[in-house]
Amino acid sequence: KQPVLLFFWTTWCPFCREELKFLKSAYPELVKEDLVLVAIDAGESAAKVNNFAKSYNLPFRIFLDTDTSVAEAFEILGVPTYVLVDKKGYIRLIENFFPKEKYKSIISE
Repeated sequence: KQPVLLFFWTTWCPFCREELKFLKSAYPELVKEDLVLVAIDAGESAAKVNNFAKSYNLPFRIFLDTDTSVAEAFEILGVPTYVLVDKKGYIRLIENFFPKEKYKSIISE
């Protein structure tokens, strides 16, 4: 199993846009580190998210949580939010900004 970094976001959130730009540039390194990145848009339509993703040329998977049930299951209160799930399937951290200092130690365990 691989560690998974879930990124909950929306197109209208300016902080999400900044994080998406960072993730786009960091994505090749994350792949090399065997970390799976899944971006989850919370509450928006497929058309809106597809247009946004194309304009930003995002290289990673984007899932739609149109009814926000996934965000609710993870008790996400706002965006952007990162959830890091380790190789064993345990949630190891929840942060509002990319966990630069913490994620490497967690994924190497």
